[in-house]
Amino acid sequence: MAFAMAFSAFPAYAQGDDGIYRLQIEDLLLVQIFNETQVNAQVPVGQDGNIAAPFVGSVKAAGRTVDELAAELTQLYIQRLRLRDPKVSVTIIRFRELKASVVGAVRQAGSFVIRRGDTVVSLIGRAFGIDSERADPYRATLRRSKSQEQIPIDLFALLYRGDTSQNYEIQDGDELLVPHETKNKVSLLGAIQRPNQYPYRDGMKLSDLIAMGGGEIPRTTMFSKTLVFRPIAGQADQYRVIKSDMVRFFTKGDYSQDILLQPGDLVVINKTKTPSLSDISQTVNSIWIFNLLSKQGLFGFSPF
Repeated sequence: MAFAMAFSAFPAYAQGDDGIYRLQIEDLLLVQIFNETQVNAQVPVGQDGNIAAPFVGSVKAAGRTVDELAAELTQLYIQRLRLRDPKVSVTIIRFRELKASVVGAVRQAGSFVIRRGDTVVSLIGRAFGIDSERADPYRATLRRSKSQEQIPIDLFALLYRGDTSQNYEIQDGDELLVPHETKNKVSLLGAIQRPNQYPYRDGMKLSDLIAMGGGEIPRTTMFSKTLVFRPIAGQADQYRVIKSDMVRFFTKGDYSQDILLQPGDLVVINKTKTPSLSDISQTVNSIWIFNLLSKQGLFGFSPF
């Protein structure tokens, strides 16, 4: 006859509709047989959901109750060790840790151990706060692991105005995304000395941004094929592509080529007649340019 033991307070996240706890990956178990001390062992539930049970090998554990696991182990020990009526116990020594992650413009992105009752504010605290110089706190998103629901969060209101209505409780597997601020910045990529994001200022022109980026790379930069990607207001992931021949500006004083920039513009300086996706992907950190490339392509070339 089998019997099973476990802690009385089971985490709610792993309870089924019947209210019974079901074993999870990374739970640590103690398997014992009464009066058979050589069998006793601590075994973790592995990433495959199995345990390495003493003398019988791999046994499925994840998704089962301790009673169900103890019952199977009992039958295996009767069959393989020829034990008569082994009294098998399965005890949960330690429940797996709950984790949630923070990505984007925070001081230390990563996956963090959480406790029941932790909130958005406490999760941001584990990431050492948002990066105030790079973050767009108005458009954060909390993605629920189980439902994949995406909850918009105004971190500015939460952190600086005390709007606790958005301080949601964090659940196991949740992900908090703090996007990078792009509205008051312009980005410069490609064949330039210092590709990066730069602060936007009123009246900034294309030549100003090129100067901030350190200018051309000798025998590499092709200013005649400069592209400006400009977000279209009210149309998500849609951009207007503006072409500029900056060679005409630098050599002939054609000021029509020195485009007046707007916040959020992304400028690509090419080094070949056809832009290289690998060159762009090595320097770009904003995912929306990849969305643009996949949908519209460059010069008729769509990389995906």
